Amino acid sequence: MFVVLFHVKPNMEDSIVDNTVHIAEKLQKVTVEPIVISDHIVNVSFSIGIELITAEAESGSVILRRANAAMFTAKTKGKNQIQFYES
Repeated sequence: MFVVLFHVKPNMEDSIVDNTVHIAEKLQKVTVEPIVISDHIVNVSFSIGIELITAEAESGSVILRRANAAMFTAKTKGKNQIQFYES
């Protein structure tokens, strides 16, 4: 598991969901091609869980727990899924 954090400028708040999905899709495209390791072909895929943080965000552990829950929901839907946290 890894975490990607990025700051959204105030003028970008209206398009945060679209921008977040765009970034997630770009991350997934990096793994489209198989990787060869010691004469073995390895196909990599991953699901992404997203938690949008508001100004009144809770602790870091709560934010990570929510993103992790979204990731596991994405995994239940199949490979290479993107899922936002839903309370």
